[in-house]
Order: sequence, then structure tokens, then C-alpha cells
Amino acid sequence: MLGLGKGDRVLDETLERAIAYLLNSCFKDFFLEITVANQPNAVEWTPEAEAKLKEIPFFVRPAARKKIEKFAQEAGQKLITVEVYQQAKQQFGQ
Repeated sequence: MLGLGKGDRVLDETLERAIAYLLNSCFKDFFLEITVANQPNAVEWTPEAEAKLKEIPFFVRPAARKKIEKFAQEAGQKLITVEVYQQAKQQFGQ
């Protein structure tokens, strides 16, 4: 990220996590609205499934959301419930 050299990998990762945290906490709703609006085949989440998703660490949550949504779309699901969440989690070996 900063290109400070091989020994600074930990610093780069720490900064990336800090930036991800700030973006997630400050702009989460804004970016989520843009993402959903730009996805014509977007699936919806129940509040219970969203709560389960929030149990995942913030820095991997966007990737997990994407995988679960892809799983749901491939299964023909338009709504992600706790059951769909658990099925996806099981398929990914979590």
C-alpha cells in the first residue's frame, strides 16, 4: 500500500484495516445503498441474517457478504434468511 519496503508489511496491513474500519463505520449505509442500487439482481437480507453477518469480522465482511449473496443467487433465492446464511456457511466449510 505505502511501498515502504518488505519490513513494513505489518504497517501496511494495519493501515488497511484502519481504513476499512473507518469506511465501514462511517460510510457503511452510503456504500451499501450505492452497491444495492447498482445491482439489478441484488438479493435482500432479513434483519436476522444481517445480524448473523455482523458476527463476521468487519475486514472480511464485504467478501463474506458477496460470497453468501452469490450462493443465494445460484440457488435461486431472492431473500437471504438465517437458513440460507447457514447453508452458505456450511458449503464454505465455516
